[in-house]
Amino acid sequence: MVVNLSKDRPLWRLLTPLIRDTDKKDKYKIFVTNAEFKQIRAFVVAKTENVPRYVKRRLIRHYTTIFNKKRKNGENNELYANIWLRDVVSPVKQILADCPFKNPKALLRDEVIEKYAKNAADDCLSMISHCNTGDDYEQNLLYAYDELAAYCLEWKVAPPYENLVKKDKLISAAECALLRMCCDKWWGRKFKRIKNQTNEHILIAIGEVQKKISPYISAQSLQEWKQQQKANRDYLEAMELFSLHTCPDTGQEYEQIVKLVDMADASSSNPKNRFTELMVRCRGLENLSIDDGYQGLFLTLTAPSKYHATSDKYIGCTPKETQAYLVGLWAKIRAELKRKNITYYGVRVTEPHHDATPHWHLLLWVMPSQGNRLIYTMEDYAKREDGTEKGADKHRFVVEVIDPSKGSATGYIAKYLSKNINGEYINNNKRADQLGENADGKGSAVIDSKGEHDVECHESGRNASEGALRATAWASRWNVRQFQFFGAEPITIYREARRLKETVEDKEVEKIRQAVESTDEKGKWYAFTQAMRQSRISLAYEETINDYAETVKKIKGLISVSGREETRSDSYSLRKRGSGSPWSPVNNCTDSFSGAPKLSQLGFRENEIDYLSRGYRIATGDGFIYQVKDNQLRECRQ
Repeated sequence: MVVNLSKDRPLWRLLTPLIRDTDKKDKYKIFVTNAEFKQIRAFVVAKTENVPRYVKRRLIRHYTTIFNKKRKNGENNELYANIWLRDVVSPVKQILADCPFKNPKALLRDEVIEKYAKNAADDCLSMISHCNTGDDYEQNLLYAYDELAAYCLEWKVAPPYENLVKKDKLISAAECALLRMCCDKWWGRKFKRIKNQTNEHILIAIGEVQKKISPYISAQSLQEWKQQQKANRDYLEAMELFSLHTCPDTGQEYEQIVKLVDMADASSSNPKNRFTELMVRCRGLENLSIDDGYQGLFLTLTAPSKYHATSDKYIGCTPKETQAYLVGLWAKIRAELKRKNITYYGVRVTEPHHDATPHWHLLLWVMPSQGNRLIYTMEDYAKREDGTEKGADKHRFVVEVIDPSKGSATGYIAKYLSKNINGEYINNNKRADQLGENADGKGSAVIDSKGEHDVECHESGRNASEGALRATAWASRWNVRQFQFFGAEPITIYREARRLKETVEDKEVEKIRQAVESTDEKGKWYAFTQAMRQSRISLAYEETINDYAETVKKIKGLISVSGREETRSDSYSLRKRGSGSPWSPVNNCTDSFSGAPKLSQLGFRENEIDYLSRGYRIATGDGFIYQVKDNQLRECRQ
C-alpha cells in the first residue's frame, strides 16, 4: 500500500519538512503503509522516553526517511534506521541529563524559566540568612559566597567574580556577586541562555544543523533570532532620546530630540558601518606592514574531527566548547611566540562550518625572518591533539603566504568579513583595487585577490546574504566573538576621536583628531596608528553605581598627559516617542479594574484589556510586552 501525502492530511503535516517541492505533492509518495507508520511511531516513541515531544517528531521524520531510502543489494533498511536511532538517542539523552532543568517544559516555555529564576533567587536569599557564622563580617561574606557559588554550579552557571573572590579575597567583589545571585533577572538571563543553547545542541545532535537541512543554525533558532531582531527594531522605533538645553538668546528651555533608531543606524551596530570599519582597520594595518617591512600570512585553524557534529568521531561538544578549545589553543600559541620574541599583528575571523562547528581564519603580518618560525609554532600546536588522524595534514592547519603581485592582503580577509556580516559585496560580486576610506562607507568595495567570489556561499550552500544572516544568528546563539584584532590600537579611542568635529585645545588630542580625519591615501587607521605611536592618549570616564553596587564606567572623552577633552557633553534620557515623560519599566495603573477606561486611554483595545485583567501578558507590536501586576501596568522589552 502507498500512502499519498496529498490525501492523507495527518501524515502530510508530519512529514512536510521532508518535501522540498510542495507544489507537486502527488509526485512525492512515502512508501510506508499505515500499519508500518504506526509501528515506526510507536517504536521511536518507546526508544525516546523522557525526550521532548518536538525532538520525537523530528526523529520520526528522519527515521521514516532512512526507512524508505533505496539501498543496493536489498539491504535491510530497518536495520540502518535502528542503528541511526540508537546512535542519535544516546547523545540526546546525555544532553538532557546534563541540562539543569528537569522539567521538559522549561526548554519550551519562558514562563517556566521565569519561575525557575525566581525560585533560584529566593533560595540564594534564604541561604545568605543562614550563613551567619560569627561576628566577622568579611568571614561571613566569603562563607556566603562559597555557598552560593556551589549553588550556581549545581545549575551549570558560572559564579560571578569567582577569581577575584576566591583568589584575591576582594570583599567588594563578593558583595556585588551576592547581589547578582539574589536577583531573579540575573538568573533569568542565565537560564534563558542555557535553554536556548540546550535546544540548539539537541538539534545539532540529531542532524538538524547541516548543509542539506539548515546550515550553521537550526531553522527553529534562526526563526527565534529573527523574531528577536524584529522586536529589537520595534523597540528602537518606539523610543526616542531627549536632552534639555537653554536658548542663549531667550533663556527658555527646549528639547533636543533624536530617534533611537537613527542613533542605532549611525553606530557600528549597523552591518554596513561595521563592515566598513573592519575593512578600514585591515587596510590601515596592511599599509603599516608595508612601512614596517612585514610579510602577510593567511592562516586557517580547524578543530579535530571529534568536535564536528557530522563526524563519526563526534563526542558531543557544543560550538561554544569548540570555540573554547580554539581560544585555549591560541593562548598557548601566543605564549610560545612571546617566548620566542616573535612580533606580529593582525585580525582573526571566527565562522562556522555547515554543522555549526567554529573555525578560525587569521590574517597576520610578521617579520620575514620570523615567518617560518611562526608557521612552525602554530602548526606544531594545532596538530598536537589527534594530529595523525585522517585529513589532519590537509585541513587542521592551512597557511598561505600572501603574494602582493596577486592581490592585497586585505583582499584575502575581505570575503570572510563580508560573509559573516551581511554578504552584500559578495552578492554584488564587486571587485576593486582599493578600499574606500570614507568614514561613511561611500566608495568602499571588497577586494577579491583570487577572483573566486560566487553568489552562492560554498560552506552553507545558500546565497551570500542568507549565509551571512545565518552566521550572525549562529554567533548570537552561542555567544561567539566573530572578529578580533591583536597588536593594533584600541578602536574605542578611534571612535571617540571621530566625534570631535572642531579643533580642540589639547595638542595631543588634536593630533589624534586630525589623524582620524586624514585624507592620506594610506587611510585613516594608518594615520591614527602613527599618531598614537607619537602621542599616547586614553579614555576619560565618568563612574556610576548600578543595581548590583558595581562601579560602571561611562565614556566621557579623551585624556592626555597635558589635558582632557570631552566628546560626550550632552546628557540624554530615554522615553517612548510622544509620551512626554522619561521611560520607566513600571507605570502607574488603575487602583482596580473598575477603572479600566484608563487603559483604553493608553491605546489598548477591549480584547487586550480583557487579557490584561486576567493577568495575561500581551504584545502590541511596538517592541514591548505588557502585563498588570499588583494593580500596576508593567512594560518590558520583548
